[in-house]
Amino acid sequence: MKKSNTARYWAVKIMQWSFLHLCIALIFTHLSFADDAAAQEVLERRISIQATNQNFHSVISEIEKIAEVKFSYSPNLIRASRKITVAASHEKLSAVLEKLLAPQKLTYEMVGRQIILKREATEKIHTGQADLPNASLQSFDQTVSGVVTDESGAGLPGVSILVKGTQRGTTTDPNGKYKIDVPDDKAVLVFSFVGYLSQEVPVGNQSQINVSLKVDTKTLDEVVVTAFGIKREQKALGYASQKVSGEQLSAVGNTNIQNSLQGKAAGVQVRLSSGMPGRPAQINIRGSRSITGSNEPLYVIDGLPVAAGSRSIDFNPSDVESMDILKGPAAAALYGVRASNGVIVITTKSGKNANRKPTVTFESQFAQDNVSYLPKLQYEYAQGNNGVFDQNGLFSYGPKISTLGMYTNTLGEQEQAASYDNVREFFGNGLTFNNNLEIAQGGNFGNYSIGIGRTDQTGVIAKTGLQRTNIKFNGLMTPYKKFKIGLSMNYANINIDDFPDLAGNDNFIRALYEAPPSYNLKGKPFASASNPYQQVLFRATQNNPYWVLENNFQNSKTNRTFGNLFMEYQLAKGLKATYRAGLDNYGTKTERYDELGTGSTGRTAIPSGGQFVLNNLTETQINSNFFLSYDKNLTSDLVLNAILGNELFDIRRSSSSTSSSNLVTGNWPSIANGTTIVSTNNNNAQRVVGFYGNVNLGFKEMLYLNLSARQDYASNLPSGNRSFLYPSAGLSFIITEAVPSLQNLFTFAKLRANYAEVGQLGQLFVNGVGYSAASTGFQFPYNGIAGFLPSSTSISSTLRPENTRSIELGTELRFLKNRISLDYTYFRSLSDGQIFGIPLAPSTGFSSQVNNAGKMLSRGHEIMLRLTPLKKADLNWDFNVNFSKYRTTIEELPGGLSRIELSNASGAVRLVAEKGQTYPSFFGTVYQTDPASGQIVYNSTNGFPLVNPVSQILGTPNPDFEFNFINSIRYKSLSLNFQIDWRKGGLFFSQLQAESRTRGLSAETLDRDIQQVMPGKKGKFVNGALVVEGDNDIAIYKTNPYWAAVNAVTAANLDDASFVRFRELSLNYELPLKWIQKAGMSGASIFFTGRNLFLKANTFVDPELNMTSTLSGAGTGNSVGIEWYQVPQTRSLGGGIRLKF
Repeated sequence: MKKSNTARYWAVKIMQWSFLHLCIALIFTHLSFADDAAAQEVLERRISIQATNQNFHSVISEIEKIAEVKFSYSPNLIRASRKITVAASHEKLSAVLEKLLAPQKLTYEMVGRQIILKREATEKIHTGQADLPNASLQSFDQTVSGVVTDESGAGLPGVSILVKGTQRGTTTDPNGKYKIDVPDDKAVLVFSFVGYLSQEVPVGNQSQINVSLKVDTKTLDEVVVTAFGIKREQKALGYASQKVSGEQLSAVGNTNIQNSLQGKAAGVQVRLSSGMPGRPAQINIRGSRSITGSNEPLYVIDGLPVAAGSRSIDFNPSDVESMDILKGPAAAALYGVRASNGVIVITTKSGKNANRKPTVTFESQFAQDNVSYLPKLQYEYAQGNNGVFDQNGLFSYGPKISTLGMYTNTLGEQEQAASYDNVREFFGNGLTFNNNLEIAQGGNFGNYSIGIGRTDQTGVIAKTGLQRTNIKFNGLMTPYKKFKIGLSMNYANINIDDFPDLAGNDNFIRALYEAPPSYNLKGKPFASASNPYQQVLFRATQNNPYWVLENNFQNSKTNRTFGNLFMEYQLAKGLKATYRAGLDNYGTKTERYDELGTGSTGRTAIPSGGQFVLNNLTETQINSNFFLSYDKNLTSDLVLNAILGNELFDIRRSSSSTSSSNLVTGNWPSIANGTTIVSTNNNNAQRVVGFYGNVNLGFKEMLYLNLSARQDYASNLPSGNRSFLYPSAGLSFIITEAVPSLQNLFTFAKLRANYAEVGQLGQLFVNGVGYSAASTGFQFPYNGIAGFLPSSTSISSTLRPENTRSIELGTELRFLKNRISLDYTYFRSLSDGQIFGIPLAPSTGFSSQVNNAGKMLSRGHEIMLRLTPLKKADLNWDFNVNFSKYRTTIEELPGGLSRIELSNASGAVRLVAEKGQTYPSFFGTVYQTDPASGQIVYNSTNGFPLVNPVSQILGTPNPDFEFNFINSIRYKSLSLNFQIDWRKGGLFFSQLQAESRTRGLSAETLDRDIQQVMPGKKGKFVNGALVVEGDNDIAIYKTNPYWAAVNAVTAANLDDASFVRFRELSLNYELPLKWIQKAGMSGASIFFTGRNLFLKANTFVDPELNMTSTLSGAGTGNSVGIEWYQVPQTRSLGGGIRLKF
């Protein structure tokens, strides 16, 4: 085993260095290639093509694939949907172009491998411009020239420039330069190019007009990156997907790519944890499919599946070019068992649209952060109870602070009574700096992008922060006509300083929230003058948060390398072989130090306790994927795309933890400092081999059929039961192609449907029975002999993966030349074979057996609406709406069980899976009500509410629905983008609210001095039976005893989780080219950003907080909707600059 681990270590190191060396080599290899292939050589290539009554766009796309060229043309030249016919068998490309273009009265110009289409001129003049046929006679007395560039500053060849209202026009040369004569200074020039937004520029008195065209993201959305990096046209897909651009993800400077995704896609739920730097979120797509397992999607970066979840903080959002979200099992089926919860496919920047000369882009962004939503507390009443001031009391039901005057505090000092906002004073201002540099280049050799990113963040709590360095290379080369080689390589170094999220009195900031408003937490010393490890705090078992900041720490350091080598070879016409080998390796070291004297156990007369914990985690994923792809026009109407392949992935994890507690001395974070040392380690492995196939058939560009299947063999299932098959089928029907007359109503109309199966493996690495060391209670080791006990849990020999069967129906409709677009999806997925530990009889020798049992059903609706209310040369407004509604229910549970506990928040509230109920559901106590009137019954003895002795389902944390409103407004060089999210329904539990009521801290307790009768009935339980005695007439004061009785009711601390949040805002101004060209820049902009600017909610704390650690079930996302003294989310305001050279 040691030899095997050593070999694996060196194998990983060799691969890392090999990747690095190849990365460096690829950067400079292009120098050995000529920048331009001879145009004549390209035109001499012989190709074969058969197209009958197909649209123009499809024909030139086919020629691009066959001849390895790229077409550029203005959309004004010819409608992409115009039907044409062309046939050629082993003919020169030049002859094929003549056949294709001459009937359309088009000609072309070759620039390297780029073919620029032009209109045949009827009248040549010295500027190279032309009047189109039937142009009216008009004099042209003013000459305008300039350069048209893309967003990177590279010249765009073949751009159409027209004088508006005339047929006078020209096109740009290979360097993007143009010259045109206009009639007068009132003329308007229209610049247009396929794939870019058109611009209209008034001439005025200008003789030089330079224009930078922006990419039309709507046209980019028509191509989707599917499984294994294969690109498909959106119209051919039989399933729903959604694309999010890299600009959207990095717009406001989120440090975590998961947080950046919030609200950007329908059906995607992003559950935040806290505002502590580096905290991961949890993402679910279309609800849940596993009751006790993970429900997070698979992440794929540049074709490589990678570890994400808690490690998503390693990714730099600024490196992302686009993100494709494959939502349903049909979209993700080819990925097999890892993709049961959907797939997030990330494509990083690769320089594919870059200029022939290297372009440099630098972006610097900063933001100031502060807490966005704090609980509503009272600041009138002092520490104590029953109106009596008590400096050692746990509550704040003392006298009014204004009546205290001067008093002697517990330190023996005279103190003037005052009110303190302890919570707000503790949280400071955080700062976030993001700096990113990209170098990109494209040409006939291929393309590449080098990215360097640095993120520095200080948290709103002192001594917390994040530092991240990212280095990325992504490139593709074509050294030979039929061979492509690509490399995607990423390195990340992350350093995080924070504090753990803990429950109970161990929580480091609990005393902050529970400090009475009369207690000057910040102004008082936090430690004894004679002993720095002796805390000073009114609570004997809690921690003074300022003492914690001074003495305790938690630090984690991660080094990560991930990437893949890609090779593609064209074996024959239409037949390609593709291979991708990938590696993802990271190691994380975490040190946590709780100083001598740390509560809850260390605050003794002589400070004690404390601990030093050292955790190490390493994970290595190796991925190998080979497939053959075949594309062929079977007939003039029938197109075939097929792939057949094999994938292998191997995941190895190794972890160790050493805890040294009961420290001997302070200020020594060392294992040697503890008197009790406990060490554990764990190693596990998983290997899956899959064989897959996929067939796409397209008929007349109106009907597309997709069939796929994958057979997986998994190592972490019992031998003899490791093989399983997952099929899928999808259908796409383009209505506007089948019924052309409907094009008068729809720009585009499509129906789609699919069926798919996919599975999920449990986190099991045992084949049979495991063993563990016998505890000291069994008197082992005995005479130096160790003892081991078999696990109390056995693994069923018939165990199989959880299986999800899904159907999906949807439609895509576009109107008014894509100014209105509607995408609707209905989905239904049944997940059975849920993996559980089923109880066994003691006679078996086991307490439980892991087996398949139970079913859960998810159903939902998604709507994506895109509107362009305004579309003018200088003013454009895009308005996008995402709508999500889903419900997951438990259909069956194992062994006749009716309920399974998922998470237990120290008895205060529980989340359960209950048969026939929504998953997950809150379970707990409710008020006792009068069966006749439905009113709450109050104890006839003390006037406090009675608790129903029977606990019950209370609701779900899942929302009824969610809307996301995303606006993009552009006026000339100024653009404004903002996002507003609205979530309706769902419940939210706040432990802070429960404690704040009981302790007299909540603003809700301000009416404590008013005697009142609670509306309802009065009564009592007699021998367990409720006796209602009439209307309640017992007057009470709502002080500690009342709120203690209320908090015994779980439902009393569940609030409606609905909210409206102003999620994001960005304002960008592009500086005029004439201001910056002298500085050697091709583009420059300044921008201002805002995040979490406003929140409207009726909850005590931010309803998006979720306890994702410590509580049972948190590790698999089953503690959603529960807040437990987390650090609040932050509001950010900032700005930055973006420069292009």
